[in-house]
Amino acid sequence: MLPSASRLALDTGLSCELLEWAPRDPACEHTVLLLHGYLDLAWGWQATVSAGLAGHYHLLAPSFRGHGQSDWVGEGSMYYFLDYVADLRSIVEQRARRRLSIVGHSMGGMVAAYFAGTYPERVERIALLEGLSIPESPTGPERLRDSTRERAQAIARRGTRLHPGSRRHASFEDTVRRMRHHDPALPEEQARLLCEKGCLELESGEWVFRHDPLLSPRTPMGFELGVAQRFWSSFPNEVLYVEGSASSFRLGEEERARRLASFPKARHETMKDAGHMMLRHHPEGLAEILRPFLDTSSPEESVS
Repeated sequence: MLPSASRLALDTGLSCELLEWAPRDPACEHTVLLLHGYLDLAWGWQATVSAGLAGHYHLLAPSFRGHGQSDWVGEGSMYYFLDYVADLRSIVEQRARRRLSIVGHSMGGMVAAYFAGTYPERVERIALLEGLSIPESPTGPERLRDSTRERAQAIARRGTRLHPGSRRHASFEDTVRRMRHHDPALPEEQARLLCEKGCLELESGEWVFRHDPLLSPRTPMGFELGVAQRFWSSFPNEVLYVEGSASSFRLGEEERARRLASFPKARHETMKDAGHMMLRHHPEGLAEILRPFLDTSSPEESVS
């Protein structure tokens, strides 16, 4: 089941690419917001949706600013997690239904946790797919020097959204080969779909990936656990944290326990033999984990 695709104008001044899968029951009031990871795009959820989520919920998947066919930030700006939260608020206000759950992968999981902590009254539950594994990187002089240097380098080769300055590829097939080189377990059919939606053919006949090169430099503000925990502890509802047993992003037991303890109601589950890109490599298994979690009655329904 393929989604409907549109561009949605946000009150942050940008427009985003938004995919929407309708539920089988038009009266379904449960929206599940699917948030992709760094340098991925909304279409990365297609395999998991097809494997078991389609038809059961009202599904929304945006491409974050700077990703896919969403707008890039303007000159002088950078990409910050908390700005993604502002974009999501606009998406939720315009398109989400009465009940809202969020599933976020990697960077999308971090954004989901920030959003849920900021607007806990709006979010019923969140599933974080290795979405808390970012290492701590305190803000300081060294990081600011590195960020300033890297930003200048990215700006010099940035280009525009319709003519990105990213690495050129001689053909569409070359983009597919590059994607599968970096992700050997990715099925070719998925790779072709992701390249079709995430790449752009230039007038020269060359192909480039659509994401903004300005996503690459580090931001001046690092990730500080104490700041994140103020958001995490503000979300009182259910949190499911999913890791792959074969993932290099898997947290150590002590660190995982420390981070999950920040949420009042968090539990952990491990996907056997899965790596970090579980939504690509194990979509059926991931859907089997998500469905029971998402299908749990809302707090209001449990009381009534």
